Amino acid sequence: MINNSNKTYNLISSSKGIVICGSATTGANTKNYNDAYEISKKLAQKGFSIITGGGSGVMEAANKGCLELSGNSIGIGLKIHGQENNKFCSQNSLINCEDFHERKKLMMKLATGFVFFPGGLGTLDELMEVLVHFRTRKLKKVPLILFNSIFWEPFLIWLREDFLRLNYINSEDLDFLEVLDCSNKVVNILEQYEEEYEI
Repeated sequence: MINNSNKTYNLISSSKGIVICGSATTGANTKNYNDAYEISKKLAQKGFSIITGGGSGVMEAANKGCLELSGNSIGIGLKIHGQENNKFCSQNSLINCEDFHERKKLMMKLATGFVFFPGGLGTLDELMEVLVHFRTRKLKKVPLILFNSIFWEPFLIWLREDFLRLNYINSEDLDFLEVLDCSNKVVNILEQYEEEYEI
């Protein structure tokens, strides 16, 4: 259950939002943190809202970059003991969900694109959920970017050499994924999609 007003939800859902996911344990002095911050700033400058899980690490960096440019910085948090929301969400743009399912459902509903940074089980869970929804056509296909090729390449090799070889997935499933290392390319792809489909 979403603990927030309809007014807030309507405000957020009217935005073109990019969901940025990644590890909550990413340190503030790391490349992944800085890249998430810079990408969010550039996207906010182009008029995109930034949507994260509202936590620390990559999520904090993304919200911070957006908020510093006065963009719509959205956090979709969880009511979990010991997990606090970061302080870089815009006023009236923080939603607290009861469980992971509700949070993922809301993220997918609001997203016009996804950027996945290196992360752990939570990040992989969110990524797989999006892929399954693309594959089953329960979710309109939008850009899905894996940022930091060094981290994601072993995962892609695993998918290609085991899952694809054993026919557990097909080659079209891998076409959903774009792997990038350049922040400007991320912004260009998301902006191009927006212009092409007039979001």
